[in-house]
Amino acid sequence: MKILPLLLLSASALFTASAHAAEYWVGAGSSCDFATIEQAIAAARITPEADTIRIVRNGTYPARALLLDTPVSLIGGHRACGDMQREGYTSLTGNGQQAVLVAASDAAEGVEIHLDRLEIHGGGGTETTTHWGGLSIAGNARVHLYDSVVRNNRVLGPLGHPIRFGGGVTVRGNRASLTIERWVDIRENSGDDGGGILVDGGVLNIRPHGVTIKQNQVYGNGKGGGIAIVNSGLMSVQTDPKGLTLPVDGALVGYNLANASCGGGIYVDGANSTLLASNLIVENNESRLDSGGGLCVTGGGYAQLAPSSDGPFRNCPPEQDCLRISDNIAKDAGAAVSLRSGGTARLDGVVVRGNVVTLRSTGSAPGGNAFHLFGNASRLNLLGSLVTDNACSADEPECPVISMFGGNLRFEHVTFARNGNEGGALVTGRRINASEETGIAGIRGYSSVLADKHQLYTPVIDPLTPEATISVDCMLKNRGRAEGARGDVRPIAFHDADAGNYRLVAGSAAIDYCDGVAPSSQDPDLNRQPRGIDDPNHADRYGAYDLGAYEFGNVPDRLFANGFDTAS
Repeated sequence: MKILPLLLLSASALFTASAHAAEYWVGAGSSCDFATIEQAIAAARITPEADTIRIVRNGTYPARALLLDTPVSLIGGHRACGDMQREGYTSLTGNGQQAVLVAASDAAEGVEIHLDRLEIHGGGGTETTTHWGGLSIAGNARVHLYDSVVRNNRVLGPLGHPIRFGGGVTVRGNRASLTIERWVDIRENSGDDGGGILVDGGVLNIRPHGVTIKQNQVYGNGKGGGIAIVNSGLMSVQTDPKGLTLPVDGALVGYNLANASCGGGIYVDGANSTLLASNLIVENNESRLDSGGGLCVTGGGYAQLAPSSDGPFRNCPPEQDCLRISDNIAKDAGAAVSLRSGGTARLDGVVVRGNVVTLRSTGSAPGGNAFHLFGNASRLNLLGSLVTDNACSADEPECPVISMFGGNLRFEHVTFARNGNEGGALVTGRRINASEETGIAGIRGYSSVLADKHQLYTPVIDPLTPEATISVDCMLKNRGRAEGARGDVRPIAFHDADAGNYRLVAGSAAIDYCDGVAPSSQDPDLNRQPRGIDDPNHADRYGAYDLGAYEFGNVPDRLFANGFDTAS
């Protein structure tokens, strides 16, 4: 269906048509070309090239589903018409009943739209509204967002509404895309799914250059307080390969809330729905009545957090922990990550710390304070990562780090330490129900450190609980008994655990312990330094590879590291 402009003035009332790209100024005053943005967009539709519309701050711009269906750049922050100096933002205010801006096209070639120095707020929706929230992107529209704020857009859809909407931004359709380029803040929005951003079959690219998605929420059974990725949607977090002078930090998804469902920070649902991130911080999000405070992956969705290893992309300095899932809260289980119904997560070089599970229902099985797997097709791969200081707020004698109701767990070169009750197990397992025919779980672990837990695995006392399939090689513990092949129990000393420094100290039994049997042994350690460095002052146990997230003795002091540091 052809999407018609909301307002289209005749060409004769605007200007003499030009065959070339034009620049228009919008604002109050005789030096301005137009008084309204609608008039400038109508003029831009007539030129075949991409036009630029500069919007000054001295005007009032009530926006009601303002349609962008032609290649154009909307640039705000100008002090007056003709003045190229910019400061602050130009405010575009919605009416609470519709989206503020709508970028849409059904043309085969699509449209490319650039939005810069805008504050988009006050959008909403009703039962009959087609486009809701702050910014709605649909059809074959490709939007780039720079140095802008999307805030206080509120979408509370009626129960049973057939279509879900994001509060701040909705990207809908397999040809729709949004690239968040730099210095963008999406905050204090509320939606049906994706309080900050809903990616419904489209593409979301985030450049980790000063981008925050924070303090957003979903009500009712809405999913993804910060971001929801559904229906084969894709979210990618990579640096701008052309922005070599831009500082690199972790794109922040933080302080978001899902009230009654999974995914306080990010929700990924459905086959081919994908999250790929190299510089991402998922922090201080909450799933108030469910699991997956930081990240929830379900229905065959896939999430991968791993640093870029080649190409033009960059990573921020390792000491900034720009690949992190920390300080999230969930009521039931999996305060960091919950995987359900075939959801898969690969965490490579990730810091998972300080996540907390709150009170659970009476009589329920112990919930993993960091991770939760439900369903035999769910999978968690942990590689070269640090999992520390996660906890249960209640007096929970088990308080495992990982709870498994089916599923498969694989960990390699991981440091587990100070996670909840020291008398419990790293993993607890339970069959989902009596009809399950397959085993509860497969657990494979290699070249890792398990501190402050007596056991690797314990089944929940339940007649349905089968034995897990466990294969462990080269694992060092400091409590309980040795686990698996070439396991041992020795004291484990870290450099400064109270300060969050879990690097190995000289003389640690974990140094030069294994022979690189883990496939990830050839990958860099958590500081992106080489593995397998032989310590001449330490006798090899089975080989020259150290256990856990860090290789000992090859980490330089980066006293002057900053966002411009590209060392790897």
